[in-house]
Amino acid sequence: MNSEEQLSWSDYSSERKKNELVILCDSVELPANAGAILRLADAFAIKEVVFCGNAPSFKGRKLKKVSRDVLSAVQFRHCPDICEALNLFKKNNYSLIALEITNLSKDISFTDFSQYKRIALIVGGEAKGISRDALEKSELSVHIPMKGQNLSMNLSNALAIALYEISKQIA
Repeated sequence: MNSEEQLSWSDYSSERKKNELVILCDSVELPANAGAILRLADAFAIKEVVFCGNAPSFKGRKLKKVSRDVLSAVQFRHCPDICEALNLFKKNNYSLIALEITNLSKDISFTDFSQYKRIALIVGGEAKGISRDALEKSELSVHIPMKGQNLSMNLSNALAIALYEISKQIA
């Protein structure tokens, strides 16, 4: 009988091709969330992460600890103005998709992401979510269906679910 053994990451090999998916962070300020976002960006082969508006210090100990040494593996930058970043990605043929529950948002589980060639996924800051300006520029808002009494979850948890759903459909 074969026994299952846990592999170390050095024993595991998978395709490391970056996809045409970027993450735009609208005023994500907490170092722990920023570090987790960068770690997720590495795990899902995200092309770039852009921290817009207020952003955490990228030199802080907490961010470095949570990101687990992916700072050199993930392309990221700060852009003070979210609208400027959105306009730039729109000009470069990215579809702007907001991860936010709104009166028009679609259930992420039933959204066809395969129709999009390039996606800029917008996530909001911890306190206020995605700004009105960013929501207005988005062509689609998606949400994660929640069954409990709480209507939100930690930013990095929500992002992990969204990246998993999107990654299943895009090449």
